[in-house]
Amino acid sequence: MGTGTGLLGLQIAQALSMANITAIEIDPAAAIQANDNFEHSPFTARLTAIQADITVWQPTALFDGVFSNPPFYEKDLASTSTTKNVAHHSTALTLQQLFATIASYSQQPNWLALLLPYKRHAEAIELAEALNWHLVANMLVQQ
Repeated sequence: MGTGTGLLGLQIAQALSMANITAIEIDPAAAIQANDNFEHSPFTARLTAIQADITVWQPTALFDGVFSNPPFYEKDLASTSTTKNVAHHSTALTLQQLFATIASYSQQPNWLALLLPYKRHAEAIELAEALNWHLVANMLVQQ
C-alpha cells in the first residue's frame, strides 16, 4: 500500500520467491511507473500494480500480509505540490485509516511491515496494539 514506483514490491518479490504481490498506489503517474518497472523485472508474473485509493478499493481476496511505505509526515511543512503532499503527508491517509484498511484486507494470522520515520514509531505501535497486533521485529535506521 503506497507502492510509489514499486521499489519495495520488487525487493519483496526478489526476497520471497513464492510471493504474489499486489501493489496499490493512489497517484496515477506513480502507478504507471510501478507497472512499467514490474513489467521489466524478472518477477513480472508475480507483480501487479493497481492505481486506487486503498480506503475505497475492494480486493477480490484477503492478503496474507501487507507491507507499506505510507505517507510519512504529519503536521510537517507541506509542499506547494498537491501530488507530493498526498504521497508524503498523512492528510489523505492517516495511520489510523491505514491500520483499519489493513485489518479489513488481511486474513488471520497476518503480518504488517511499515517503513516510517522514527517519530511515528510509538504511534504505530500503539495503533497496532489496539488491534491486538504485536511487534515481532523492529529495525531502526539512522541517516
